[in-house]
Amino acid sequence: MAAVCQTMVWCTGVMLLSGLAFALRHWRYLQLCIACLSAPFVLLYWWLLEESPSWLLAKGRYDDAVKILNRVKKVNGLDVDIDSLSYGQDEKVEDDETETSCGTTCLSLTRAKTLLWNIIINSFAWFVASMGYYGLALNVGNLVGDLYINNFIGGLVEVPAYILLLGTVRLGRKYFYIALMSIGGVALVVSAFLIVYVTDKGLNWVIITVSMVGKFAVSAGFELVYFWSVEMYPTSQRNSLMGVNSAMARVGSMISPAIADIPKFVTNVAFAKGIAPLIFGVLMIATSITALLLPETVKFPIPETIEEANKFTYNSK
Repeated sequence: MAAVCQTMVWCTGVMLLSGLAFALRHWRYLQLCIACLSAPFVLLYWWLLEESPSWLLAKGRYDDAVKILNRVKKVNGLDVDIDSLSYGQDEKVEDDETETSCGTTCLSLTRAKTLLWNIIINSFAWFVASMGYYGLALNVGNLVGDLYINNFIGGLVEVPAYILLLGTVRLGRKYFYIALMSIGGVALVVSAFLIVYVTDKGLNWVIITVSMVGKFAVSAGFELVYFWSVEMYPTSQRNSLMGVNSAMARVGSMISPAIADIPKFVTNVAFAKGIAPLIFGVLMIATSITALLLPETVKFPIPETIEEANKFTYNSK
């Protein structure tokens, strides 16, 4: 629920961006406006956001974790004995020290082969999701119709996409993700041919609708793979491993503008405008297939150690 609420703010920002871009037109004024609107929130985060108590406990910082949990207890009016968390603290710290010495190295991850494969597949999923999401956002200029309206619609379709993710609580993450990326991939492949070969302006709405199905799917898939990955990784290494995934996502987002701009450079090819959605669609179908090798996490507790995370396989029950 918290993740869905956060993404509602994101897609609201995408829709507002369309209005700001339409009003300001010049990219420098638009960039300055965005920076001024964002700066106050950065300052608020410094004081309002706390470190994860679970991570602090995994690192042996018991006192810091208790302070945060006592604050949570007070704000929410809970009647919980925070001191009971001290049970097994020494044992946990001892285990973590042993894991920190060897478990955070690349060598230790190669020994945890199941976890290593999960990291590789997740990294590919993040790469494709980021490339597809930002690539489709940049590709709205190649669609028929008005640029600003298309971008607004692209933000609007994200609202039901994120609400749909509430269904993963009961239906699970794995097959929900596979279905999203498969449907979105097929939609983008179809849209690639529609963009090139459908010339009747009366059918413009069909092209935009099919393209937005792809945007709907990749938006939901990107958000889903984010918290799905969190649930696969051990607490003590979660930040580092999520950083690996995020780095691959940034590589995808860096490549996406070049793919979206292919029609500007390949002018002598009739299919030029369809290349970008075709690439995004094929990669989305590919990541839906590789996701079959990932575990379902919705029925399991979040792993604390590499050993626990390494027990997560595609057929875990």
